[in-house]
Amino acid sequence: MSENHLIETDGNGAVQAPAVPENLVYAPLWRRLTAFVLNTVFNVLVFAPSLLGIAEIRDKYSAYLLENHQSSDWVRGPDEGSVLLIVVFAYIVAQLYSMGWDGQSLGKRIMGIVIVKSDGSPADFWDVVMMREFFWPLKALIMITAAGMVFGEGGQGLAGFLFVWLNAKRMIFTEGGRTMPDEFADTVVVRKVRAE
Repeated sequence: MSENHLIETDGNGAVQAPAVPENLVYAPLWRRLTAFVLNTVFNVLVFAPSLLGIAEIRDKYSAYLLENHQSSDWVRGPDEGSVLLIVVFAYIVAQLYSMGWDGQSLGKRIMGIVIVKSDGSPADFWDVVMMREFFWPLKALIMITAAGMVFGEGGQGLAGFLFVWLNAKRMIFTEGGRTMPDEFADTVVVRKVRAE
């Protein structure tokens, strides 16, 4: 690879995945997709009831205030909403801690896969959480929003679709299944190998 290129290509211009140490094996597509589905299910199980619960509590509390002719400016709300917010906050902290500490979300842990640096060294909080889960989505959001500003609503929708399509194409058809966030953070997803 020349110094001017950030992505290695073979002689035909196809993207090559970085070589990982022999003791690591790229995570198969089915494991990555299953981990994604599991994480989505866990997120829905945590966030949906919490958001619905908070909305229900707000509605009941508003009705209570109307019945008693009280202003909500000085009356404290019920504690159920606080409990739900604590559950959501605890889940987010646990996921971020797990991803930052050992490169595994809950879904990845169940599927036995882990995020590591492309050279096989452990990925840290900055690589996994900040680069993959914060800065990459922020970059994508800015680019999609810019497309919407330049080309209108249709351009924004098309840009969003292209991001998803290109990311899926890279995951399915490139060696190692590196996605755009993987490239951005210089990480790969591999099978977790037990220390011997």
